[in-house]
Amino acid sequence: TEGARIEFWDLRNHFDVKPQSFFDGIDGFIDGEKFLTRESVSEYTLIVSTRSHHAYALRLLLPAPDASGVTLDVSRIQQWDGYSELHDATEVLWAFGRTCSAQTAMLVQTQSGQAVALEGTETDPLLCVARAMQVTVHCVAIARRSSLDIYDMTTIAAALGHSAASSIIPSCSLTYPNNWIGSGLTFIPVRPPWVRPNSPTENTIHLVLAEDATGTSVGLIARQEHSVCQAPIPYTFDDPYKLSGEDIWTVAMSWGDSARRMMRLDNAPGGTYLTGISIGPGLGAPDVHEPRITKSIFRCQVPGGADDFAYQITFEESTGMSAIAMASGRIWIMDTCGLSVDMKGEWGPTGGTLSLHPDPIWSKVHPTPWFDAAKATEATFAAWVDNPDAEETEFDPPIDWSSSVEEYFPGKNDEDSFGGATWFVNEVLHLQGKAKVILFTLPRWDPFPTLELIQLGDRFLTIERREDAGKHEAYALERGATAQDLEMYLRAGGLPSRLPG
Repeated sequence: TEGARIEFWDLRNHFDVKPQSFFDGIDGFIDGEKFLTRESVSEYTLIVSTRSHHAYALRLLLPAPDASGVTLDVSRIQQWDGYSELHDATEVLWAFGRTCSAQTAMLVQTQSGQAVALEGTETDPLLCVARAMQVTVHCVAIARRSSLDIYDMTTIAAALGHSAASSIIPSCSLTYPNNWIGSGLTFIPVRPPWVRPNSPTENTIHLVLAEDATGTSVGLIARQEHSVCQAPIPYTFDDPYKLSGEDIWTVAMSWGDSARRMMRLDNAPGGTYLTGISIGPGLGAPDVHEPRITKSIFRCQVPGGADDFAYQITFEESTGMSAIAMASGRIWIMDTCGLSVDMKGEWGPTGGTLSLHPDPIWSKVHPTPWFDAAKATEATFAAWVDNPDAEETEFDPPIDWSSSVEEYFPGKNDEDSFGGATWFVNEVLHLQGKAKVILFTLPRWDPFPTLELIQLGDRFLTIERREDAGKHEAYALERGATAQDLEMYLRAGGLPSRLPG
C-alpha cells in the first residue's frame, strides 16, 4: 500500500512505546533487505525491496552514543522500480530474485541502472527460482533448489557494459551432493569456524542448507580448482559437513553471520518453540555421516504458539537478539543471551486471546476449524462401502478425491485468502501467480488433505502433506497436461508420484 512506514526502534530502551525514528513513503510490503556499513561508523545504508516491485536505498545517520535527545536521521538516496526480493547488495550491485514480469534473478548496477538476468540451468522456470544470492568481489552465487550456480564477475561486467538488456548463464553449476533438494538456503559471508583446517581460505563460497530427505542442516564449501587450466576457474564442492539434526516440525531458521550459532522455530502440535543451536569448531576431517559437535543453548516456548504460528525469524549473532514474526501479526523480540537450556513455559506477556491477523495482502481469514473432519470421514467411509474390494494404493484408507473446495474449505481459492492456494504457492513455494485447488483427497483422520492438485496458470502442481514427518512435498508436473486428464487419472486410482514431472 502507498505510504507504508519503516520504523526504527532502539532495543536498548526496553520501555519505549514509540519508535526512535521512522521513514514514510515505502510503496508496498518489504520482501528483502540489506544493511551496508559506510566509512563512518555512524553512517549506514539500508536497502529494501517491496512486493510492489520497488527498491529503495536509505541513508541512516546514527546519533553519537552520548547525544541525548538526538534521533536517527533517515533519508532516501536512491530508488529503482521493477524489482523485488532483494537477496544481497553492495555499494555498486543489487541482487534481486524476481522482476515485475518474470521470476528471474537479476543483478542491477546502481550507478547506471543497467541490469543483467542470471539464468539457471533448469529448463523449467518453476525449478529455477533463486532461493539465496551472494555478491562477492569475484563472482555472484545463486543457491537454487538442487544446485549452486556461479557467475564470474568478468562475464557480469561485460554484460552490464552493453546498452541493451542481456542475460548470462552460469560459468559453473554444482549439483548438491547426493542429489539433495535444499531448503533454508543461506550463504555465510565469512569462513565458518567448523570448516576443516586444510580447507582453502580464498575464493570460497560457504553455503548452509537443510537437505529435504531428513531435514539435516548441512554445510557446503565450494572452492576453486586451481589445478584446472580453464578460464574462468571452475569450482568444486568439498565433502559436506553435517552440522545438526532438525526437529520434524522446523518451519524457519536463521544462521548467524559466522554460522557458529543458529536459531530455529518449531511449530509443534502443542505450540511454537524457539531453539538455539551452537556448532562446535572443526576437529579435522570427520566422517561426513556423523554430526558435528552440537550444543543446544536453550529451548523455550513462544507466547501463544498453540493458537498462532511462526512465520519468520531473524537472528543477529553479534548481540544474540532474535526477532520472530508470527501469523497473528505480532513480532516478538528476544534476547537469547543467558537463557538456560530447556527453559520451560512462555516468556513475556501474551496480551490476551490471539487471533490471526496476517499482513493485509492476505486479508481474508478462514474459519476455524476450516475443515469438517466428520463430513469427510462420512464421505470416505461411504466410498469404501460402495466398493469394499477396491485395491488400496499406498494410502490407508482408500483414496477418495473431491473437487468441492468450497464445501470443505470455503474461501481456499480466493486470491486474498490467508492459508489459501495462492498464499501457499506464493509464500511457501515462492512461486509467482494466482493458484487454485482443483482436486484434493478427503482424509479420514487429519484436518487437511494429504494430497492436492493445484493449478498455477497453465501449470499443475501436486502437493503431498506428511503429518508424520511434519512436512510437505511439492512437484511441478510437465507441461501439456490438462485438468480434465489429470482428474480422470487420479480418480481412476492413479498415483500422483507416477505423473511425469
